[in-house]
Amino acid sequence: LLATGLSYFGNVTALFELISHLRIHYLLAAVILLPFAIIHPSKIPLAMILLSAIVNSFEVIPWYIRPKQKKSEGRVFSVTTINVQFNNHNTGGIVDFILEKRSDIVLLQELNERWIKALSPLKKLYPYNFVKDPGNQFGIGIWSKYKMKNCAVAEIGDFDDPSIAADIEIKGKVIKVVAVHPVPPFDN
Repeated sequence: LLATGLSYFGNVTALFELISHLRIHYLLAAVILLPFAIIHPSKIPLAMILLSAIVNSFEVIPWYIRPKQKKSEGRVFSVTTINVQFNNHNTGGIVDFILEKRSDIVLLQELNERWIKALSPLKKLYPYNFVKDPGNQFGIGIWSKYKMKNCAVAEIGDFDDPSIAADIEIKGKVIKVVAVHPVPPFDN
């Protein structure tokens, strides 16, 4: 119950924000402990477990209930985003996955010089691309089947690793695509 309550104060500290991702675990723990609370002579544990189960149910159950899908007006486009992990040497596996998936737009993070060279087979399917390589393992790139305009480094947050943005025109409509590699949520 304490972890459930503290998870609502994620704006106070990163630890509270991190524990908010464990709601399904809190719900399962409450369900498992419920029989023991029922037979406990004091009703306080039962009340605490029921409260925890109810609060976490309201958070977890909507994850598994799909709203009715509206009919799409026009064509839907697909986006693939992958953190390639700069020290991953399975470049061929990633390239094959992207070529097999055939998404309209591909966003890749943690690119370095080796990865950028290994991604050259993508040029055939994705003639438009914009890559920012700061010379370390935090390069980032956008590959698109559709024409890109206004490609630029985007200043997002107060960290030095690049984010990039581009306008991509799909079927007469322009969408803004922003590729970001956020830093882990640790307190300073």
